[in-house]
Amino acid sequence: PQLVAHGRYVGREQIDGRTVHVIAVDDVSQLDINQPTPPDNMKFEPKSARFFIDDEMMVPRRMEIAGDATMDSGVHPITMQMNLLDYRNEGSLLIAHRAVMEMQGLGAMVDPEMKARFEEMQQQLAALPPDQREMMERMLGPQLEQMQKMMSGEGDSLTVEVTVTEVRVNSGPPSP
Repeated sequence: PQLVAHGRYVGREQIDGRTVHVIAVDDVSQLDINQPTPPDNMKFEPKSARFFIDDEMMVPRRMEIAGDATMDSGVHPITMQMNLLDYRNEGSLLIAHRAVMEMQGLGAMVDPEMKARFEEMQQQLAALPPDQREMMERMLGPQLEQMQKMMSGEGDSLTVEVTVTEVRVNSGPPSP
């Protein structure tokens, strides 16, 4: 109902070979959206959003939110995009089993304190025993590489991918 009241239909597009309806919201403050909690030293104020709804399945395929991140270093425009992929029917619920989120505009937010913390983290990683360091590098691989690019001024975005490996519907808590 909120999208109907505050959004406007802007047409159709293609995402991964699927037709989607695009709904734009010019003033996100009018929507009751649960926002992720930003780090302590940042305030994020969403400004606008676009929602891409699958024509056949009527599920969200993409969400884009643009806004301003305020930090000690100033106000920086940020764009977040989340692609919802690999929908499967789980107990009569359509659930995206893969989500890829990209945040653009982060490079401008890197300040000397953030660089110092990153360098400290790299030193701690280097001081770990080889097997632990290799495990951490495998777990953090792409994110660590992206952070290195941002800290050096080469990159401006961060991509995080989440894969659902198990879905439990009305099954109670997991067994120990």
